[in-house]
Amino acid sequence: MANFSDMDTPDIIRKGRAYGLKPSLGKKKLKIKLKEAFRFHRQVESSSSEEEQPLEFPDKGSNPKMTKPFQECSTQNKPTSSEFNFETDSESDDTTNKNNDSYRVEMRKVLEARTMLEKLSNKGFRQKLMKALNSSLKMGHMAKSLRSVATSSVGIPRGSRQDMQRWSNRLSPGTSTYSRELNVLLGLSENKKEALVSALTTFSIEQANILGDDQQYLFDALPHIYRVMLKLNKDLQPD
Repeated sequence: MANFSDMDTPDIIRKGRAYGLKPSLGKKKLKIKLKEAFRFHRQVESSSSEEEQPLEFPDKGSNPKMTKPFQECSTQNKPTSSEFNFETDSESDDTTNKNNDSYRVEMRKVLEARTMLEKLSNKGFRQKLMKALNSSLKMGHMAKSLRSVATSSVGIPRGSRQDMQRWSNRLSPGTSTYSRELNVLLGLSENKKEALVSALTTFSIEQANILGDDQQYLFDALPHIYRVMLKLNKDLQPD
């Protein structure tokens, strides 16, 4: 983490402008918000670490990296082979093929959605994010979303093993908490991620009095923000 506390005023202002922060905030507030921006960045990097590897579409019969959650999901309410002491090879292959098909379909949908966002300029992407954030806040949906996230995060320290597992599940198709929206956003290019962090940081500053302590959960509310953005921009919705 950059040592913002020891930075000279010109450097603080320059760093702040990169995130859309106005010099009029003053050196002290700029330092605080830059640390907050760093926190958003760290969350993006840690949560999207699995996205650094290229997505693969497995052939039928193979065992893809993210197929396990589908296997767990599709068999959790069914009797296992050990209970009945039989399972034919054809039945096993059929289950694997269905899991692989589900994975391929989901990953194609994710890639299609990302492609739509990558076509936007970084400035245009940031503007649409800001519009979605402010629209959600105005309609009262943002408060509900942040409250929901806060409730589900009670007792889970940031950076803990439980927290990391929770984020991993949100990015793994087939788990009960999987979020396609989060998968889409965290797999974007570095420039788009920069625009994302910039929008969140600027919004948290502009609406600090309204958001209060709940602004710390803005990153967790990304799926909600993305859905609002799609509602406001029908052209971004994949076919």
